[in-house]
Amino acid sequence: MPIVEDAVLPKKPLSDDAATMALQPAAPHIAPFAGLEPPSARKNRWLSDVAILCYFAMATLIVHLILGGRYGFHRDELATLEDARNLYVARTYAYVASGKQGVAIVDVEHPEQPRLDQMFNAGGEISDANDVKLGMVSSSLFAYIADGHNGLRVVQLFSPRDNPAFGGFSPRPTPKLIATFRTHGPALAISKGIDRDRAVDESGNQLAVFGRRGARPFNRQEMERMYLLDGEIFTVTDEAPGTAPQKQALRQLQR
Repeated sequence: MPIVEDAVLPKKPLSDDAATMALQPAAPHIAPFAGLEPPSARKNRWLSDVAILCYFAMATLIVHLILGGRYGFHRDELATLEDARNLYVARTYAYVASGKQGVAIVDVEHPEQPRLDQMFNAGGEISDANDVKLGMVSSSLFAYIADGHNGLRVVQLFSPRDNPAFGGFSPRPTPKLIATFRTHGPALAISKGIDRDRAVDESGNQLAVFGRRGARPFNRQEMERMYLLDGEIFTVTDEAPGTAPQKQALRQLQR
């Protein structure tokens, strides 16, 4: 209920007659609320701009937690990659060689909103990752990592034994280090042939077409022209450029 008072003393000094008139209870009036907010002010507080922003923030946090981190708070996650050196994209994941941090596995199902899924360094063993490439054998996926002074690392990303979802389109990786090859010098890069959309056997006979129709794959004779020289497998040596063995090999190729 409003507060009703009989009269309010004026701020300026009054004469005796004026003071007597002001204190007369003949003209009561409604005075403002003293130290209390009116109900309308309390109601508007819950609909203020600040309150609406708080509602949106709380809703985003709840959705983020319910969906396991797949929504919200992802735009700056990749700032944690201190030394990204190279990357390889396979289906809905990007694999980033991240130096001393190992390999960053990034969820790129929504490319405009990449999300860091996990970091993997095999307990600190992968500490100089320069490059990474992927290869698949049957139902298992492997990552080949040029790990600088540590050499070549082979990481199994998933297999039927370790990942029940291996048969899906893009199962979440469950990486583990399975092999290491010590190189003579720092491993700086990994080379890989161009991915094709058809399968062939050891002789080059086409087995299946996965995507487009069109040009056939190379047969065995055509493939051998890429790696055989006078019937021998073409190799390179540790000789410096311009030495006699390399010049001789170059002349044979030019024929």
